[in-house]
Amino acid sequence: MTTISYFTQGATTTTYSSGVLSYVSSTDPLQPNKTVIEDVSDKLGVSRTAIAGAMAEENHAYVTESWQAWYDLYALSDLGPGTLAVAAAAYVVGGWTAAMAVVTVDALDTRDHADWAELYAAVAGQDRIYTPEEKLLNPMLGDLGKGNVNMLTAIRLLTTYSGQAASLGIDVTAYTSDYAKLADNLVNDTTGLTAKLYGLMIKEADQWYRDHGAYGSDWNNLPQEIKDALYITYTNIGRAGMEKGYNNSTGNGTVPYEPLPAVGTGGGLNHLNNAAAIAAAIGVTDYGGASFVQDAAGWREQAKRNDELGIATREALLNLRPFAIVDGNYLAAAQNRADFSDLYLADRAAMLSWKMQFKNAGATPVAGNGTINYSQLD
Repeated sequence: MTTISYFTQGATTTTYSSGVLSYVSSTDPLQPNKTVIEDVSDKLGVSRTAIAGAMAEENHAYVTESWQAWYDLYALSDLGPGTLAVAAAAYVVGGWTAAMAVVTVDALDTRDHADWAELYAAVAGQDRIYTPEEKLLNPMLGDLGKGNVNMLTAIRLLTTYSGQAASLGIDVTAYTSDYAKLADNLVNDTTGLTAKLYGLMIKEADQWYRDHGAYGSDWNNLPQEIKDALYITYTNIGRAGMEKGYNNSTGNGTVPYEPLPAVGTGGGLNHLNNAAAIAAAIGVTDYGGASFVQDAAGWREQAKRNDELGIATREALLNLRPFAIVDGNYLAAAQNRADFSDLYLADRAAMLSWKMQFKNAGATPVAGNGTINYSQLD
């Protein structure tokens, strides 16, 4: 099994609950997630652990943020614009929980396809980042169900990849002609629809990274755990957010693109922290998580080692990447500890630390004369 050590630069991670792991590994006939994950993986050629990881990250958010269940009820309801205005005002004062508390959901009718189609028409063809207020005013922009599938994204996936969706057993016509049915089946998912849609999105993510030259020729050599963390970053941030991040981090494509698993609610680093547990839950072997090194001093000391972890860490420093991959396949230049002075290792670790801080702060690199300078975004 490949061993991964990751330099987090102080970023924190979350450990998923047993309930979240039970969600992705469920074989209940009314929640057949594990079985569907396996089927989708086989048919689309995508990682089982990526599908399960995306679902786990979103289910973690669903169960820890009380407003999300309220939002599902609101989205299915036929809430009028007057109550929407009151809810929006409550949101400004007290957030989602306050906004949803003003809604008496059981007194409302449910939205039908015409209602959803009207909401869809207001945002169709737009691929951008939406504000929380916009998501409150238009449920088409919201995330639905225990797996937090974005409604607008679901429709885009079904129409863009209709053939692949049909191969997964999705009745595309039934959903694209009845958005109300789609919304209800996301909130009350008994067929694995959530897993199927995440499979489609992860396949899209892989192609997106390839099209954007992520890691160049090294993409195919990245361990599955790192790729999965990047796929989950994509499913969390969304295509529009990823495009913005790509443009910011590469100076609009003028420097090489080496994306990192997103921290915090971006979910990528969380996946690495929970990867071994997710794999065990769904029965995947030869797959693990990562050990984390918090600061430059720890990374420097790890690079001094005379074992494979030391070699892998020195290779990471040469490439200025925050992950060391212990897989027996290393750059020749990294293998001899005697070729690296303690001062060089300290300076290189400090440089990587600054690079990580700039990336986490959203700095924009500017290429010129063979160097990369960073200018801070306000």
